[in-house]
Amino acid sequence: MTRPDDPIEGEVEVVAITAVAQQHEAAAMDIQVATAQTLGRSISAFQKDLEDWACFSQEIAEECTYILKKGGTTIVGPSIRFAELLQQAYRHIVCDTFIEEEAERHVVVGAMARDLFRNTAIRARVRRNIVTKHGKRYGPDMIQTTTQAAGSLALRNAIIRLIPKALWQPIWLKSRDTAQGVDENGKRVVPFSESVIRAIKFLGSFEVSEQEILAHLGYESRADIDQNDLTLLRNKARSIRAGEIDAHAAFPEQTDDSTSVGGQAAAEEVAERLKKAARAPKKAAKKAAKKKAAAKPPQEERIEQTDEPAHADVPVDDGIPDVDI
Repeated sequence: MTRPDDPIEGEVEVVAITAVAQQHEAAAMDIQVATAQTLGRSISAFQKDLEDWACFSQEIAEECTYILKKGGTTIVGPSIRFAELLQQAYRHIVCDTFIEEEAERHVVVGAMARDLFRNTAIRARVRRNIVTKHGKRYGPDMIQTTTQAAGSLALRNAIIRLIPKALWQPIWLKSRDTAQGVDENGKRVVPFSESVIRAIKFLGSFEVSEQEILAHLGYESRADIDQNDLTLLRNKARSIRAGEIDAHAAFPEQTDDSTSVGGQAAAEEVAERLKKAARAPKKAAKKAAKKKAAAKPPQEERIEQTDEPAHADVPVDDGIPDVDI
């Protein structure tokens, strides 16, 4: 007969299986650390492998850099593809991504990168909204896509932070030269204007017009396109060719933040904050006055010889209760 305080048989089995799994995981980690310590690490070999891979071709070099245009600002940095090369070339690094939270309106994805040779680890988290601009929750497929993208971003951040920047930044900058079609002597292999024409022509094969491209970049002429824009166009072209994104959806027309839905909401939020800031001094003054009045010591009553009755009410403003004299 089972007593109420006795553990359930199923629970005992689950605890036992979990303990065994943890022991196996710890043993595997110990073996990996021992292997890393035995094989060691060569910084020169790491940099050579990374340069050979990142500068292997112009197309691969372009994928090593991400470019994001947001709010009139261009953000440039190493991409997840470059982080993958970093992980392979640096060796003895194990990585993992995991979903930390999936709420009604957002998802939080974490990533961990551990250096087995130096016994150091870095965690990174990325939060992404899973609702449209109208507040409607994404469908299951779109939530999965958003979660995977957030996982890739978190993994990139973890690897980039784990490996010292001084070891990989010069090679990343060299990969940018390769992406721009510049050889070892600093001479451009293909003229920049010709590269722009080729990119526009290639996107035209997917029925993306030059007007759509310029509207997306916020330009009036192809002469305004710079090297970062060219890299952005090529990255989008690869995504379109791989079927990762629709051609026309990849080039939405830029809108003025003050007239867009998001910009209008932001403007209303700023206006509300300004109103609250304007009301704050008045509220503080009233609060201070009340506090001062509460701390003021009571005054002695003075009875004046008048013809009025001695039991006249004392004014409320004096802070003294009514007293019968």
